Amino acid sequence: MGDRERRRAGFIPARFVAVLLLAAAAAGALRPAEAVPPGMPRKPAHIVRVLLRQNRFGARCLDGSPPGYYIRRGYGEGRRRWIVYLQGGGWCHNMAQCAQRASTVLGSSKFWRAPSDPGFQASLEKYGSTFTGILSRNASENPSYHNWHVVTVFYCDGGGFSGTAGAVRVNSSFSLHFDGARILDAVLDDLKLRWGMRTARRVLFTGCSAGGQAVSNACDIVADQLPWADVKCLMDGGFFLDGSDVTGQMYFRTLAKRMTELHHSIMDPDCKNANPRSPWRCFFPQFNLFYISRPLFIVNSVADYAAIEIANRGQNQSSTTNIFSCLDKVYDSEPTIPADLTRAKSRCTPQELAAIQVYSKRVLTRINAVLRQRKQFGSFIMGSLAHCTTIYPSWSLIRRKKEYLRDAIDQWYMQY
Repeated sequence: MGDRERRRAGFIPARFVAVLLLAAAAAGALRPAEAVPPGMPRKPAHIVRVLLRQNRFGARCLDGSPPGYYIRRGYGEGRRRWIVYLQGGGWCHNMAQCAQRASTVLGSSKFWRAPSDPGFQASLEKYGSTFTGILSRNASENPSYHNWHVVTVFYCDGGGFSGTAGAVRVNSSFSLHFDGARILDAVLDDLKLRWGMRTARRVLFTGCSAGGQAVSNACDIVADQLPWADVKCLMDGGFFLDGSDVTGQMYFRTLAKRMTELHHSIMDPDCKNANPRSPWRCFFPQFNLFYISRPLFIVNSVADYAAIEIANRGQNQSSTTNIFSCLDKVYDSEPTIPADLTRAKSRCTPQELAAIQVYSKRVLTRINAVLRQRKQFGSFIMGSLAHCTTIYPSWSLIRRKKEYLRDAIDQWYMQY
């Protein structure tokens, strides 16, 4: 397998801070001539949990349990159209963190609920994997993609689908598995072999937060594995910045270095060749996006709530400028709707507002630098406090000036 086929990179995490509402939809009928692969749900509204207990890549979650995904079948014109969505939820950059993570839903498939379980919907909502927004089957909520196959890939490796280190023994009775790159390979392999992805005409590869960061690094590898399909990528809330954060520290850089070393992360070979002394740079979209050849759409807020929160909390220090506390009051008042920064004026101090503005300008500068060079890229950049907007039911209501987010994505998709 060549370098281009093995391109991967890590991604930066973020917590999912909102409770999502799962859209209800009636089941549609199968077309009489349409074959249903074994195990495929027979009604479009049905969701199936798939655990890859046996896969030729030997992929495992952190704790050694099988990786997997949830799938909902498309129908009608969506029979050969797919959305593959990468879940977010953080990463671990040392053995102690990863061992702790291995005993949670973000490190083990043992905690993934079956669709028939009473707590299934609540578990999806808690970890940002619900089938709403751009993943919804509700035609009024999601007119362009509601009838596509939807796959939600659960994140259980702690390294942003980038790891190749394999099993690392912690003690005589327990090992951690750093198999992120193999997990994504195994999922795509299973979708092609068992679920009919070999007939795909269109594929939208997307992810939110940490999943969005992963998309920035894995866009071309997914497209290379599906040469018969028109593959486009969308990263939502994943443009985390290498540079001084709102605390004035370089927290993300430190994490990127440690995580990529621990997991033996695969990153874009062209990007690595351009940064031989600092390959960790290819962890960040501000560097790796210059090497992506496929069309990609960026959805991001310049004042991304999660990016600011991680940087501030990650310092593990008491700061006189408690940016997180300030934004927490603004964002949590209505978490699924982007909050206008003007609302922060009554809750944040002048120092806090100034720090937010400086950070926002840096993010916008980096995004614009990418967009100037990559003509096949599109974007919807917000000045409000927002994070992971495409997976909320309210995504159809979000706009900047007179342009709606949903329409901007559609126009870009049809253009490229």
